[in-house]
Amino acid sequence: MVAHSLCDFGGGEEEKKELQAYREIHFPGLVELNNSTKVPQPERLKAEGLCPLMPEETVLMLAGLGFKRETRMYLAGAHIYGGKSRLDALTTLFS
Repeated sequence: MVAHSLCDFGGGEEEKKELQAYREIHFPGLVELNNSTKVPQPERLKAEGLCPLMPEETVLMLAGLGFKRETRMYLAGAHIYGGKSRLDALTTLFS
């Protein structure tokens, strides 16, 4: 989802390179569009609420909405970008 949205998770240059490589393989039309037109920078997309929430942001939102620790959650997707460590906040609060 992050790759498709042209957003990033703030992981620095290495993350940007990984996302770009992924986009080139899986979303070549998006890469072409990005190269041929001026699209907003990831920071602007994030500020406008156009990026998927990071796991840490999701935890804050769910806790703020009053979800209990016993709430069952299901993650869509087999691979979480950034690996298991990205989910630490989520699994700590809701496990």
